[in-house]
Amino acid sequence: MSQQRTSTHPTPRFRGRSDLTGAVAFDIETINLVPQPDIEFSDPTHWCLFAVPVGYRDPDGTVETDVLIRPGSTLCDERKLIDDVIEWIRDRRPARLVTFNGDYYDLPVIRHRARVTTRECRGHYTTYDDLQLVLDAVDHHDLFIQVKRQAGYNVKLESALQYHDIDTVETTLNGDVITGADMPELGLKILSGEATSEEIDAVREYAESDVQPLFQLETAVEQDRE
Repeated sequence: MSQQRTSTHPTPRFRGRSDLTGAVAFDIETINLVPQPDIEFSDPTHWCLFAVPVGYRDPDGTVETDVLIRPGSTLCDERKLIDDVIEWIRDRRPARLVTFNGDYYDLPVIRHRARVTTRECRGHYTTYDDLQLVLDAVDHHDLFIQVKRQAGYNVKLESALQYHDIDTVETTLNGDVITGADMPELGLKILSGEATSEEIDAVREYAESDVQPLFQLETAVEQDRE
């Protein structure tokens, strides 16, 4: 007898592009699974997820953001994080997904982790299929590609924001500025339950600062094309 696969989500509510408005942005915060991950981001098996900052800009320009954090260290906890991302996006019914280097990093990694966790968690989940449905329903704007096309070379997010005079906020912890290099260690502390409230707050603030400016950058890049 065949076993029925149980979706962790209701039937997809994307009925047509005319039903979708606004834009969702997301970034991923990861932990290295190998000592020296591929700096060219060509192998998504080198990372797992511990947090995903998300944002939504409605057609009127109002922006909301959140940081979704993996609830524990197991693969099923990681699958739960991906489920939370799927539901967050579905609830807002966006027409566009905005990322910075999403084609080469964020999307390949989250797809890979959805595939792994769907397969390895006990039960019959549809997380991977649900993620594919959500991503297929939106137009993807990878700002890294657009900025690179305009500049003629690879541009880091910080440089792109600075070029367009988009303000960014530094995150500090115990007087030290937090950078992306600090996130894997902080992620491990969160998953092990050893992170302090100050460390969790710093992760949230840093992660949110990665996604919130993407909407302003999208507007600036579109204006450059005109």
